[in-house]
Amino acid sequence: MSFSEINEELVDSLLIFYRKTEELRKTRFFRYYKNNNPSQVSHHFDFPSKHFEVEVNELDDENDEYLRSFVAILRLYTLDIDKFSLRHLGKNYFTSAQGLLFQLFPNESDIFNNSRKALNNLLNRKPRYNIKRKFRNEEYSFKSNLEMFENFAYGGLIHSNREKLRKYFVFNLNVKEGKMALIYPQYRFYIINILLTILSIIDQISTLVIEKIISKILDYHMDKGNELFHSDTNKANTHYNSALYIA
Repeated sequence: MSFSEINEELVDSLLIFYRKTEELRKTRFFRYYKNNNPSQVSHHFDFPSKHFEVEVNELDDENDEYLRSFVAILRLYTLDIDKFSLRHLGKNYFTSAQGLLFQLFPNESDIFNNSRKALNNLLNRKPRYNIKRKFRNEEYSFKSNLEMFENFAYGGLIHSNREKLRKYFVFNLNVKEGKMALIYPQYRFYIINILLTILSIIDQISTLVIEKIISKILDYHMDKGNELFHSDTNKANTHYNSALYIA
């Protein structure tokens, strides 16, 4: 396998992955938590006055607008709809059997596959906190971090999936009343930690894999253009144009 087998569709997938990661890095959510780690929820109960307070360090985000724009991008990496998704890239290009990128970039491929495995382990793992809520004689909880993430994203934040809607409302409505004043901050804190962990893995893949591969493909086209410049101008220009497209 050679660099010449890298087609425009693959280049587009890599470029979109990189550019979407840049979009994530520019979100208010990312910029806030880059400098402010989410602190553990703390509770204060004054017994004589029966006054209860919950303290949490979180981005000031009215109506979750910043969070919504962040999750709208982040979720694309975990789906199998777009050709830059982790599943699509892994299945078609980073597999050890016939994966073109695996053959050309073994070191970067190892990082990609290990990072993807770490992400899958995170999402399939049971939540660290066993958060439960009883509503209308039915108890609600989450079997995995993936279920919690998907319910949060598709139950109401991004989409209103009917199957996920009730559980989303159970954990996201009346959040300052009764037991929810205790449950919701913990739930919210854990959701944010899941999002930030997914982000750190995506960011690592973009920096250590995608950007390095793009750079090597760019160098290949520039070197081939320079090599062919005096012998075959048309082919040289084809490589230069490919380099310009990537750059």
